[in-house]
Amino acid sequence: MKSHAFPFQLLAAASLLTVIVLASVLVGPTLVSVSELIPALFWHDGSRDVHLVLRDIRLPRTLLTMMVGAGLAASGAAMQAVTRNPLAGPSIMGLSGGSALASLMALIAWPHMSYNASILVTFLGAGLGYGSVLGVASLVPGGFSPTRLALAGAVVSALFSALTQGLIIAYGMSGSMLYWTVGGITNVTWEQVLAIGPCCATGLAGLCWLAPGMTILSLGDEVALNLGLNSARIRVASTLLVLLLTGAAVAVAGPVSFIGLMTPHVCRLLVGADLRRVLPLSILLGAGLTTLSDVLARTLLGTRGELPLGVVTAVLGAPCFLWLIRSQRGQRLDREVPVTPQSRTSWPPERAFSVIIGLLAIVLCLSLQHGRAELSWSSIGRTLLGGGSAEENLVLWSIRIPRLVFAMLV
Repeated sequence: MKSHAFPFQLLAAASLLTVIVLASVLVGPTLVSVSELIPALFWHDGSRDVHLVLRDIRLPRTLLTMMVGAGLAASGAAMQAVTRNPLAGPSIMGLSGGSALASLMALIAWPHMSYNASILVTFLGAGLGYGSVLGVASLVPGGFSPTRLALAGAVVSALFSALTQGLIIAYGMSGSMLYWTVGGITNVTWEQVLAIGPCCATGLAGLCWLAPGMTILSLGDEVALNLGLNSARIRVASTLLVLLLTGAAVAVAGPVSFIGLMTPHVCRLLVGADLRRVLPLSILLGAGLTTLSDVLARTLLGTRGELPLGVVTAVLGAPCFLWLIRSQRGQRLDREVPVTPQSRTSWPPERAFSVIIGLLAIVLCLSLQHGRAELSWSSIGRTLLGGGSAEENLVLWSIRIPRLVFAMLV
């Protein structure tokens, strides 16, 4: 049923992508009609603002957004098949985090680095992130199971994200880098499109060519071995192509979230697990979803500005991620029987709870006392009871207590 319906599903996805692309090109602060689109493309007049907006701003941005979405979606589908991990994706497996960290470090070291050099740096960063995930997973027996790979990816991604944010704060780059580290596409030129176009075309074509082998590999190493498939060669080739696609996407858009994770799952619900059908549909839907998110990012705030692309994709992708987690309830990600956790201490729960509460109280008291303005215990008690000075009230009630409450909620 699904194989017979696949051509119609592919046609529907292509039609939907066409509508979204038209919306991306026409919608914006400058009103553009469909009748003005063809003349702007084929009879360009540089003296007309509409032609400049269409040909030099919106069209390259739309094409770049499509390439980013298609590359991330195809990368996610390939990684989920090769690792047999439903949570695998560029943002989960350390690729996006490694690329973002490497790009930021290179920007700090070489502020005038060329655009092509920045793309190369993001490729190296993606390889560093993926290699770090594999290294962490290899530290324990059975570390390459889907469950442990997902945990290792979460740990490495969190570490790289913390390092990136720390460097941004240390070098005072929060204003200039915040939009990029969240994930966004702005100030796009044709140079960027031409720079990553060959990377995306090579990566997408290579993954489609490897699709039959990756489909067999997703069934397990034993099945692949019995069918005479060289599993190591497929894994290495697909990983290199994923690094190529992810590095190109992160170089121009930053770490855009969830596109590589949720799009392949939607496609598998529609066409099954065969990568020969999943990959083409993922490319179309990934490009359409990312372009739609970019349109929303540009229009939701109206004339007040635009949202980072990563914020919109996170809002759309988080429910899909939660659905995926709930669908795995009652079993591990690697389909094995759940293991009942065993206590590693003889302490009763009441004693452990009391100790944790006591430690929390000590930390809170120390946090109230220490800071740029040191307060004595007597002044803290007096201020909490309403008898503090204006300066003590300002430090405690306006700065430290709200900050502590917010930290505890987080």
